[in-house]
Amino acid sequence: VVLELVNRCNLECVMCYQGFRNNAEKSTIDTETLQKIFEDFKKNQLSALMLSISEPLLYKEFDKVLNLAKNANIMDILLFTNGILLNEKNSKKILNSSVTRLFVSVDGASSDTYNKVRIPVSNRLKGYNRLDELENNIKKFITMREDLNLELPIVRTSFVALDLNLSEKENFVNKWINVV
Repeated sequence: VVLELVNRCNLECVMCYQGFRNNAEKSTIDTETLQKIFEDFKKNQLSALMLSISEPLLYKEFDKVLNLAKNANIMDILLFTNGILLNEKNSKKILNSSVTRLFVSVDGASSDTYNKVRIPVSNRLKGYNRLDELENNIKKFITMREDLNLELPIVRTSFVALDLNLSEKENFVNKWINVV
């Protein structure tokens, strides 16, 4: 099951159609509905859950979702994020959950390219070196996982090949090959 918690994203990437979501009336799944969904997941022994589509870390009660997923005994929980909100607090929530795979969309090896592909919704973040912070957050997450002697979640960075970033593909692979 692919579950979208909130129809919002903090980025408007050139390859994504999130803009229509950010311009629409905000919609989030309420706690009561979530409870029912996860009871159904447990009853039917859901094998895999993808928290994706919009930015799941924007959901205010994200930790409750992680707890519901853990209690539903879902074997494989995949979290797809742009990593902007992968701070220490959210990293701890993820590491204390049953998330098995963390996918972070990066799509650039240089700050200049990253800023062209992954455009922030907030004007205050434009021109700011967000790539360094994102890369540090990913590496800190991995260090935290290792410090806890955990094998999961597996971490993967992704790169959607576009005309804007294709020249950095090899640099991207080399940057992450021994990290994730």
